[in-house]
Amino acid sequence: MKDALVEEADVTSNCFGCSTQNDIGLKLEFVDGLDEVYAPVSLGRQYESYPGIVHGGIVSTVLDEAMGRAIMAFTGKMAVTMGLRVRFISICESFAAYRLVGKIVSMTGNMIKAEARLLTPAGDLVALGEASWIVIEPEAVFSGQTKVPHRTLLYINYEVSRDGAVCERN
Repeated sequence: MKDALVEEADVTSNCFGCSTQNDIGLKLEFVDGLDEVYAPVSLGRQYESYPGIVHGGIVSTVLDEAMGRAIMAFTGKMAVTMGLRVRFISICESFAAYRLVGKIVSMTGNMIKAEARLLTPAGDLVALGEASWIVIEPEAVFSGQTKVPHRTLLYINYEVSRDGAVCERN
């Protein structure tokens, strides 16, 4: 069930990834599938690092946006990225046509794991993103009272291994 507050509020009005109102944004147009979201992607010169090559940070942002869209589309909840891992398989060429795919991998309480893929028209993998997300309360966001959730503080102050073991950061 989608969160009514998320639906009522125009949470995408200035979104760097998907808003058509953000002059410097990516203006991604997502289509919601059964369990994945999709968007065509073609990035111009303003997003380059080297001539003809899209900056890796922008590619990371595109992947992050697909995961965020999947979370909103399939849970109706707002969430923020806690950790993002990107693997670059090949360069992302400026002005080339790509397909972006995002999906939820798992949910445990307020923790969500998601993944996104940037693909060529032939289906070849350009970049893979995997992220951990934490659900945030829309009321806190809209009232300006957003605080780092307790679980995120755990990740900031401590190292958490893949098996869940916790030890203090040095």
